[in-house]
Amino acid sequence: MEEEKPKYSLEERGRFFTVLVFLSMMNGFAQVVNGIMSLFAVPSLGPDLEREAEDLEKAAGGILSYESIMEYHQAYFDKFYSINLTNMVLFGGGLVGLFYMYRLQRKGFFLYGFCHILICFVPVILVLNNNFSLIMAFSQLLLAAAFIAMYASQLKRMKY
Repeated sequence: MEEEKPKYSLEERGRFFTVLVFLSMMNGFAQVVNGIMSLFAVPSLGPDLEREAEDLEKAAGGILSYESIMEYHQAYFDKFYSINLTNMVLFGGGLVGLFYMYRLQRKGFFLYGFCHILICFVPVILVLNNNFSLIMAFSQLLLAAAFIAMYASQLKRMKY
């Protein structure tokens, strides 16, 4: 009599895929917890913000202005709770997608990808559409694209 394999065995998933899903789940849980905790936080513009904005303006080499950085932070401060709630919901959706992917279901890949693409544009949609928010969105998009590409390379493991 043959030994029955578990429904979602490590061999079926692969080590790379399993590690990738677990690391992404850890990040997703941390982001959801961060979102919950931020709902009880009191937002404030830090005392070093002006100095940091000046340093960022110098480092950006003319791409960003001090005014656009301060304008972005003020707009973020004004919409602090709605931004964190939106991010928490989207990271939660990505987490659901990761659970589906762990169970080797392709719909998890699409849900994860959709949520993480939307997360990239939260600063542009909810906060402010200026150079600073566009640069933030683009940098987040690069990271999201890297993870989506890694998951896309594992689509062959997902059955349905």
